[in-house]
Formats: sequence, structure tokens, C-alpha cells
Amino acid sequence: MRRVWLSLIVLSVLAFAPSATAHEHHSHPQQVANDPPVEQRQATLFVEWGGTWWAATVNGPTKNGLTPIHYIGWESSWDESVTSQRMARRVDDGRVVVYRGGTWVPATILFKTNDGRFHVHFENLSKELDETVGASRVIRLG
Repeated sequence: MRRVWLSLIVLSVLAFAPSATAHEHHSHPQQVANDPPVEQRQATLFVEWGGTWWAATVNGPTKNGLTPIHYIGWESSWDESVTSQRMARRVDDGRVVVYRGGTWVPATILFKTNDGRFHVHFENLSKELDETVGASRVIRLG
């Protein structure tokens, strides 16, 4: 009986294990665990909060120098009005943020690899934390 149970356990593990073919499908670009959610990758506005840049949308017209915003992926209780100094829009002037640990962290691109990825240095972090990341995790800011 013990041998039957052991065989059933092994067969069920093998049935749910990823196959080599499934692994090959993950080699092409697609969202993986380290990638930001699609709606954040498509964001055109980022707002600095607590030293980190967060994907956001404008939530109404600017009044008295403050723009109401909504942080993408967060409840409306986090909505706030911010000054233009805390906002950055996507453009190509060299400033970047990189998706790291669930947030967008200011970084500098050190070099681009032959396979199209970027080796980056995160601002205010040690060189030991420099990382090579895919383009889906990098957004240029202005």
C-alpha cells in the first residue's frame, strides 16, 4: 500500500511540473514576476513619494499649483494633490526609473547589453545592488 501511495505522489508531482517546452515559452519577452503590471508600464506620469517614483494618473485639473493624482494600483485613499516638482512625465532625456521590489526606483543606465537589456545603478544604493534588467522594467523620465 505504501508503494502505491508513493507512486501516486510521484505521478501527481510530475503531472504538475513544468515541462521543458513550457520553460522554452518563457524565454521570449513577456511579463514575469519581476516585471511591473502592464498598466504601470504604460503610465505616462510618475510621482515621487518617500524617495521612490510611483506610476500615477492625473485625477483632475491643476488648482493653486497642485495637481490631483491617483496612484495606479492603489486605493483612492492614497490619492493626493502634488506640486509639479514631485511629478515626472515619460520623455527621453536620460533620467530613468527601474521597477524593483514592487516600486519604481531612480537609476542610471550604465550600459546596454548585447541582448538589449540594461545594466543599471540605483540611486542612493551601493554598487553591489547594480542589476541587469529587461526593457519592460525601465522607464525614461523627463
